[in-house]
Amino acid sequence: MNYFIVDAFASKPFEGNPAAVFVLNSWLTDELMPKNSDRK
Repeated sequence: MNYFIVDAFASKPFEGNPAAVFVLNSWLTDELMPKNSDRK
């Protein structure tokens, strides 16, 4: 799975909050979306 790390909420590189952005071939299903964000 391809992904990029971006600096969210920052105007300069290596500042702000790092965020992973995944490149998807198709949108996640409604069932899978909440499971993807589960932090248990």
